Amino acid sequence: MKGREYKSLVFKELSGIGKALGDPKRIEILDLISQASKSVESIAQDSGASVATASHHLQILKEVHLARNQKLGKYVYYEASEAGVRLLDCLGQIGESLSAEIALATRTFFEEIDSLEAFDYESLQKEVRGRKLMLIDVRPLHEYEVGHFPGAISIPLKELEKNLEKLPRSKHVVAYCRGKYCVLSKEAVQILSKHGFKAKRLEKGILEFKAGGHKLEIGGK
Repeated sequence: MKGREYKSLVFKELSGIGKALGDPKRIEILDLISQASKSVESIAQDSGASVATASHHLQILKEVHLARNQKLGKYVYYEASEAGVRLLDCLGQIGESLSAEIALATRTFFEEIDSLEAFDYESLQKEVRGRKLMLIDVRPLHEYEVGHFPGAISIPLKELEKNLEKLPRSKHVVAYCRGKYCVLSKEAVQILSKHGFKAKRLEKGILEFKAGGHKLEIGGK
């Protein structure tokens, strides 16, 4: 292989990856499957796409190795690859540095609630172990069971108001969800604050934990 052929091959492959990220719904779907393995039907429902459209997007992500799948019974399940998780995290960081619209929209959307902005895994783990705060995971339970921050308890957003008695009023309750752009934690903090809790939102979530190579707990509640 000559030098020109080699370069053409490499850039063609990189272009294919770039094209796979060229649709906003496809990026949203990659974000969803970065949390846990999900059926095509579940992905379609969560993303607001038809099953046929979701399946098409997933096939494109699989072709460039950003996602993988397996068939269980009658259903096909997809999850993001490790490379897919890292690329999604990098895309968010680059997007915020290049797009004033993303930075402004994020700041404006979350400004009305108190956020725990510092993202030091070890320090946060120490706070949780020392019971200085309570960390709650407000994602759906099946996502929590696949992997969650060590010491966090699962209270899905839809069940939060029914489980307020489980939460302490003497210390901060910190909510987190799928990632930096996930809105579930904002809604959780609004509910907690309305009921008189000292609540904060963890600015980043499971996507950033996984992309950073941090250890997650599996199972439990």
